[in-house]
Amino acid sequence: HKVEESLQEYQMVLEERDQLRMTVNEAQSRATSSASTHDVLFKEVSQLKDVNASLSQSKALLQKTMLEQITAIRAQLDQAQLHNRELESTVQRQQENAERLQARLVAEVMEGMEGILPVGIEVPQLVAALAGQALPQQQLRLLWTERHTVLGV
Repeated sequence: HKVEESLQEYQMVLEERDQLRMTVNEAQSRATSSASTHDVLFKEVSQLKDVNASLSQSKALLQKTMLEQITAIRAQLDQAQLHNRELESTVQRQQENAERLQARLVAEVMEGMEGILPVGIEVPQLVAALAGQALPQQQLRLLWTERHTVLGV
């Protein structure tokens, strides 16, 4: 009876041993798989760190380039605004000079035409003609005829 008990106990120990062996094998398999997964994840993290560093460097270079471009564009804008102010000043001076010359021309012509203005031609019309504004054809003929008649030409 003792032998049977011993055999049963031996059988149970063997089953327990086999069960432990399977558990150990499964644990080893999981550990190997985990180690493999760990290696893969470690490589991925390393690659992501490299990509992150590269992106950070690219971002810094891009920001520097953009700042340089903004600075250059701002300088160009300042230069263009200065040039515009200079051009506006030049145009203003030219307009003032043209107005002075026109007034002087009108005054000289008026001085030279004292007493010979044709009938029907008034000073504003003469000024308009001298300023480059067209008078009606009939008034121009009258002005020419009267002037030449008065001057005896």
